[in-house]
Amino acid sequence: MRTLAALRAESEGQEPPAWPRDPIAMDALIDAARPQASAALAKVIERRDAAIAQRHQLEEEVRDLQRRLDHARTGRVRLEEPTAQLMTTLEREGMRPRALCQVAEVLDEGWREAAEAFFARDREAIIVDAGHAARAVEILRAGRDTFRGCRVANTRRLAALPIQAAQGTLACVLASDDPLAMAFIVFRAGQVELAETQSALLAGGRAIMRDGAYNSGIVVEVLRTRDMKIGRAAVPLMEQGLRRQISDLTSLIETHRGIERFHEDIAKRLEGLAQPAEEADRLDRLAIDIAGLDERRTQLQLRLDRISTMVDPALRTALESLKAQREAVNQDKQELVEMRGGLQRDAAEALRILGGGQDLVGSRACLRHRWAGFRDRVRNRAQLALLRSTYRGRGSRQLAPFVRELEQSANQAKEDHRICEGEIRQAHGHYRLLDEGAPVIQPNQVVTVIKPWVTSGIEALETNELIQYRRQAEEAARQVVRIFRTAFIHELNARFNTLRTEIDLLNRALKTRPLHNEIYSLHFRPKEAFSPLYRLARESEENETLLDLLFDPSAGGGAHAEAVAEVERLLGDPSLDFSAYQDYRGYFDFDLRMEDVTNGRLTSYDRRRGVASGAERQVPYYVIIGAALASIYHGTRQQYDRPDLGLGLAVFDEAFSKMDGPNQRTLLDFYSHIGLQVVIAAPSEKRSVVYENLDSIVDVFRHENMVTAETARIKPHARAEMRAANPQHLSETELGDLLAQRDIQQAGGQP
Repeated sequence: MRTLAALRAESEGQEPPAWPRDPIAMDALIDAARPQASAALAKVIERRDAAIAQRHQLEEEVRDLQRRLDHARTGRVRLEEPTAQLMTTLEREGMRPRALCQVAEVLDEGWREAAEAFFARDREAIIVDAGHAARAVEILRAGRDTFRGCRVANTRRLAALPIQAAQGTLACVLASDDPLAMAFIVFRAGQVELAETQSALLAGGRAIMRDGAYNSGIVVEVLRTRDMKIGRAAVPLMEQGLRRQISDLTSLIETHRGIERFHEDIAKRLEGLAQPAEEADRLDRLAIDIAGLDERRTQLQLRLDRISTMVDPALRTALESLKAQREAVNQDKQELVEMRGGLQRDAAEALRILGGGQDLVGSRACLRHRWAGFRDRVRNRAQLALLRSTYRGRGSRQLAPFVRELEQSANQAKEDHRICEGEIRQAHGHYRLLDEGAPVIQPNQVVTVIKPWVTSGIEALETNELIQYRRQAEEAARQVVRIFRTAFIHELNARFNTLRTEIDLLNRALKTRPLHNEIYSLHFRPKEAFSPLYRLARESEENETLLDLLFDPSAGGGAHAEAVAEVERLLGDPSLDFSAYQDYRGYFDFDLRMEDVTNGRLTSYDRRRGVASGAERQVPYYVIIGAALASIYHGTRQQYDRPDLGLGLAVFDEAFSKMDGPNQRTLLDFYSHIGLQVVIAAPSEKRSVVYENLDSIVDVFRHENMVTAETARIKPHARAEMRAANPQHLSETELGDLLAQRDIQQAGGQP
């Protein structure tokens, strides 16, 4: 390093031919650095090769993770190959083999990591019926080389073991409908306590923490597993974990690739320094040659100067022109060289991207991965045709707005999914009143719990042809009472959802139609007297176990005690006046709010009502009238297409009298969007406003006792031209230009 520092100090600020100042000393420094360069070259190459080896190892790990990810996308838990082969062999023997991970479920996801790590190889323990246990062991022993690492549970003993897991043990976080599997779980984990803290971990015997820290009674270790296998939820969790590992390893590969390039560059430089220089290439010889060439160039320049004094001035001018052209050509050449360097860097970057991993957009691996995903999702010509028509439907529009439209459609689909999930939960709640054996679902468990349960129920109905349940008379009576009481809560929730949907539809229509440079929105909140009942109804939609409070007097009600008592009083006291509870809209206070488009200032109608101008008072009035009429006529059907809504007549006498033209048009467009057909009675002086905004005009004329009527239909183009010709809609600048033009015309065209 000292030699290299000396070389750098001697070369500081110099370029050939001024470099080097002392060729002999510089040759000596280079000769002194050559052995060190040779020694360092071996270390650099060793580090480069180590980086290459580590990169290859990481790439192999990524390929293995990718294979596991591809298998996870199939939706099935991946069993080891020997285990799968043994299960196939047992099936051919007429047995019903199943792996523990296939018939068990994790009840508490917070303990999944601990359960997966604790059972480890036992997750693939094969369970057969007790009568087949001996034969299964014989097959395992006979194929000990083929079925290496496989395990067969001793179900003859498990059949006599308990299947109830004690609370507070690792076994209680797992469940299975297979009694043999449950007995295996209790046998293996029934004595392992769940520890939330390290103190609890070390307090007694065997215990385990959520992060996998396990106390065997003598030794504490941290158990780990690289994949998830237990239950139906393991596949999506494993897929997420594999994607995260692939992303981390891909980033690490890029880091090693950078280290590899760095050491490769250093190695090339050291190779040049380590090679001995030829005698003709030594700096002292080159310096002498350069000095001789400089002297000869000076002499030739002197001769050229003498000759140039005798040259014709025209030739001298031509020579100067050629020199200028040569300088321009050299400059262009330098620009092209720099451009070539930039293009080479761009090409190298493009090659790097093309050779990147599947998470790097633009790489071949990313293209293959996304193409495989596309092929996996688009499986037939019908789906491809639908996708092609959707993409071509954007026409000449930019891709970004088209993507936003698709995102809006996706958000609408999500909203529809939310509504559908609510309907499923409501139907499931009604069904649980008839069958207490139906599973209890938590939020976001409709697909993972309800769908498998419904599928298994359909299969049971199809295979058993007819399933009959017998009920005792008192049980039937109890169920009838239960249905009657919970139907009240479910009906309230349905109507609350209807109200929320109507408000959302109206707010979406108002959001895109500012009035007086303000965006109007409707809001509602439960009244204080109905707030406990509202909270009970809404929370019971997410947690159906709250409805059990209506039928268990000993439960006390907890936070919902007041609401539970009110429901019991409503349904049990025949003398109570029920009229206040019949209209669910009376449960809420409603408010109309206005947000200024320019500064975002928010105010309410109650606050503005006493100080607003005539038009500012009229606009909220007409917004509220339109919302009320749309709710009465259509309700939640406002989301349907306009032709499907039917009649929604709104009749006004001299409507919008204090509003300007743009606000009138915006309000009429809002009425049309929410499915209302507007009829306005107005005197003849309002004819311009009517012509600009309505499509059908009926003029009524009265003469003494005779009345006649004439009908005209104004098309959109005519309405637009009328609005353009109305000076009321012109700005001050436009009005001034129009008056100036008229003055010029009156003056005979003279400015």
